[in-house]
Amino acid sequence: MSLVVALPVAIALLSLPAAGASAASSTGKASPAEKAIAAAIYIRRSDLPAGFIVQANAGVSIGGDPQTQFKSCYGPGATAPGGNSPDVSSPSYSKDSGVGETVTVGSGVGFPSPAQLARDKGYAGSPKFPRCVADAFAALTFKTDGVTVTGSQPRGVELPDQVDTTAAVQTLVGLRASFTWTVRDVSLPVYLDLYVVRVGGEELDLYVFATRQPVLISSEAHLLSLLVTRALAHPH
Repeated sequence: MSLVVALPVAIALLSLPAAGASAASSTGKASPAEKAIAAAIYIRRSDLPAGFIVQANAGVSIGGDPQTQFKSCYGPGATAPGGNSPDVSSPSYSKDSGVGETVTVGSGVGFPSPAQLARDKGYAGSPKFPRCVADAFAALTFKTDGVTVTGSQPRGVELPDQVDTTAAVQTLVGLRASFTWTVRDVSLPVYLDLYVVRVGGEELDLYVFATRQPVLISSEAHLLSLLVTRALAHPH
């Protein structure tokens, strides 16, 4: 599966104590011009409330096989390479309340080929897509400082569109994936809200990962609106 959501969400899921920080990243050989466009669009620390910092995620190893879950939903071709379709992701930003509540936010900009955009729209338009995403990320395991985190009990539901559809703007994905993380025999629920919006030929994604609900949908709508407004101001 090559939806622009894949890499930034993997970054968002690394909400574990570790040294280092997550910087903006890119895949698919993004050009300097594409990196500049993405940097002008994606979410920045100044867009978020007080208390958010750049997410620390170095030293975390990832295991599991989420691709198998996508293949079980869409067939063997679901994880085939989608060509050189650059994606540029923002840093991940997190806030820890100190009472077991953590929120991580991040975003990205993808520059898919027309064929890749059509394939993404087809996958995302399937009613089984939310559950497929939940299954895939519940299949991941994380290890840091000798501690292993495993996922189980995946659930996925669609979320309402948070931006208005126009000739240039269309929501491709709006979903909430929830599952249970188990750490040293202690289980806790975790939630991932994920949106992908097409603006012209670009794909904008926003993810919010939290250990408690509700995550305010109104806040997510505000961040999505920022992304869309900035993308419309940087046509190419």
